[in-house]
Amino acid sequence: MATKRENTKLQLMNQSIKLFYDKGFEQTTFKDIASAASLTQPLLYSYFKNKMDLLFECCLYVASLARDEISKHITLSAPASKNLYQYFLGNFEWFNKSVIPTIATTTIILKDTPKTISTKIIASKTFVN
Repeated sequence: MATKRENTKLQLMNQSIKLFYDKGFEQTTFKDIASAASLTQPLLYSYFKNKMDLLFECCLYVASLARDEISKHITLSAPASKNLYQYFLGNFEWFNKSVIPTIATTTIILKDTPKTISTKIIASKTFVN
């Protein structure tokens, strides 16, 4: 059973993913996220030190959701070739079910002088309440 803190963190990540998808990473502020989650900015900072930290956590969260779905297709006692096939099949099924119907692949361009960092996250409205 998840603790209140874990549930709040999950709520913050879900709201962040939705806002990153709707407004873009650069245009989304901690104030926007706190407001969408009906929380205060100081509380948001108690979970994430900055927006990059939050983005990293969101990427891990979405990856874990994909991994959980894909893992349903893997059987440890099966031959490696079958598991490899099941792994790819699971990836395609997860992608088709979660991403394509909601047109939810978002590319976030982070501007950091003197170089530009490109980060991709999969932000599906399926994951956002």
